[in-house]
Amino acid sequence: MRRDGKLFTFGFSQGGHAALALHRALQNHHVHVTATVGGVFDVERFFLSAIADRTTPTLPLYVSYILLAYDDIYDVYGRRSDVFRQPYASTISSLFDMQHFFDDVLAGLPPTSRELLTPSYHATVSTNPNTPLRGRLRQNAVDQWRPAAPIRVYHSPEDEEVFFEDALVSVAQAAKSRR
Repeated sequence: MRRDGKLFTFGFSQGGHAALALHRALQNHHVHVTATVGGVFDVERFFLSAIADRTTPTLPLYVSYILLAYDDIYDVYGRRSDVFRQPYASTISSLFDMQHFFDDVLAGLPPTSRELLTPSYHATVSTNPNTPLRGRLRQNAVDQWRPAAPIRVYHSPEDEEVFFEDALVSVAQAAKSRR
């Protein structure tokens, strides 16, 4: 492979958000990024809509993933039993052990995020923007920074999990910040 000094970041779905977060972090450390391909969305708005949604069966998986990942990185809650109802508080980490397939993880979760989360945590995170989790979600929003390199965004109006309209808002915010 010939090195040409160009750096591209790429991601799909949650990886698209991660690619943009990486782009931002590299840019903040004065590393030139040639371009990024990924999904732009407001992860806090996505999380709030996911915990309010009562019909999309995959959302408890994403809610779990965000809660576990953000707690691993930022320590956003005390005990899992404060956040996840039983039996999920005891079993949730084993579902995300990289040994289970997507469908197996889904089968191990309830049909809605409301049934996954304790009522007190659901109420608190839904109404209080100052919770540690929501603060970290906002901190990692990739649509509120000034990208120095081009970004190519792919999103489908048919996406049932991250609403196309939310992506359009994020793209408009990113475009506005470039001006």
